[in-house]
Amino acid sequence: MKRDMKLQRSFANVKEDMAHLYSYIDTMRNRVVELEDTNMRLISAMTVLGEIVAAGQKRQLDCQKHTVKKVSYKPKVRVVASKTGKKAHLNSCAFAKNMKAINKREFSSKTSARKAGYKLCKCMK
Repeated sequence: MKRDMKLQRSFANVKEDMAHLYSYIDTMRNRVVELEDTNMRLISAMTVLGEIVAAGQKRQLDCQKHTVKKVSYKPKVRVVASKTGKKAHLNSCAFAKNMKAINKREFSSKTSARKAGYKLCKCMK
């Protein structure tokens, strides 16, 4: 008798599991249909966006013909040396900031400071 009860309960469990599996399969089929619809909408949206981008690139190419090139401004390096010293410094160097205006000698480049007989400070290397 207990065997029959266990056997019946086992078949009932199998029946429940099968019902759950069938409902899960139906849910998955519905989800696949939804995903296919979403995929079709996305493909059509991407096609429209691709056409917009292509038109925008054509406009951008037309605009590039009329754009002005940027001119880069490179400030001159200001090199400072003391009239009594032996080294040349950048204007932003701490040693250059400590110099008195009366004792400063200015150069437009590193090479002009070297030609005047000054060695370069570590800030310029």
